[in-house]
Amino acid sequence: MSTDSPAATEGFSLYAVGARLLEARRVLLVWMLIGIAVGVASAFLTRSTYTSRATIVAVSSGGGDARVRGLASQLGIAELASLGAAAQGSSPQFLVQLAGSPVVLERIVQDSVALDDSTATVRVTDLLLPPRDGGGEANAEALRVRRAALALHRLITVWQVRETGSVRVEVRTEWAAVSHHVATALIQAVNDVNIEIGRGQAKQERRFVEARLLERGAELRAAEASQARFLSENREFRNSAGLNFEHDRLQRVVIMQQQLYSTLAQSVEDARIREIRDVAVVSLVEPPVMPLERDSRVLVLRALIGIIVGLLIGVILSLVARGPDASSAVTDPAEARFRMAVNSTFGGR
Repeated sequence: MSTDSPAATEGFSLYAVGARLLEARRVLLVWMLIGIAVGVASAFLTRSTYTSRATIVAVSSGGGDARVRGLASQLGIAELASLGAAAQGSSPQFLVQLAGSPVVLERIVQDSVALDDSTATVRVTDLLLPPRDGGGEANAEALRVRRAALALHRLITVWQVRETGSVRVEVRTEWAAVSHHVATALIQAVNDVNIEIGRGQAKQERRFVEARLLERGAELRAAEASQARFLSENREFRNSAGLNFEHDRLQRVVIMQQQLYSTLAQSVEDARIREIRDVAVVSLVEPPVMPLERDSRVLVLRALIGIIVGLLIGVILSLVARGPDASSAVTDPAEARFRMAVNSTFGGR
């Protein structure tokens, strides 16, 4: 029966591994230098980029929607309440999703931008995608715009700053002018799409409230006709308690119908105004600026990554290349070999 414990066996293997790595220290050093060289070379071979940054916040849509929701609660109309809630100012999460949507990006890639002080301009699509010969599919241009939008999506970073409720935008391209133009156009496109969505919601709300206004108008006229008929038939109703009660009831119905009709009429006017107004729903906290300097090449980080990767490759190759060593199964030879490797490394005997 073997008397070697698992701890002892683990000690033997660690001694053997340590000895092999110390013996292969020159190989490890070479691979670390190769990793540094590759990391630094990758930093210089990668094209320079320029980043334009901006910060935006959503603007509330105003008090018209609160009136609509209040009216909906009075009338018990779920559809009108949902319309009023949907017409509120855009949330930061919605702005983040909208900034990366094809609807917005396909507008931007069709813009033209000047790369320098000259008057010549280049389409963003032509910068992001290599030029191709004409002809081919009938919808080749539409497909090209869609591919350019996908390429632009990879160059844009948008996220929500939860502490402030704002939205941060970063655009990184190989051209300073393009980064600035795309950041500016992105914010403008998000604002334009928000306005279009708000107008569509206001139009839908106006149609719905107008229909309710017609119904309430008919009910108001019916209530007024009932009150007029009662007054014509009961000229001396003051002397009867029952007739007084009926008169007060009819008066309350008319007043309530008048209030509801007036509120609906005001909501229709508000919806008409929102349907045609052109008010920004996105406010700039930090406007995008033209980047004057290139982005950092992060040489130190790339060099550190190269060292780690090179060291791992060297360790694996050193252990695999030497193969299994029989001396690792015996305590004294493995430990003696480890001590010899340490002594030879640090100059001891």
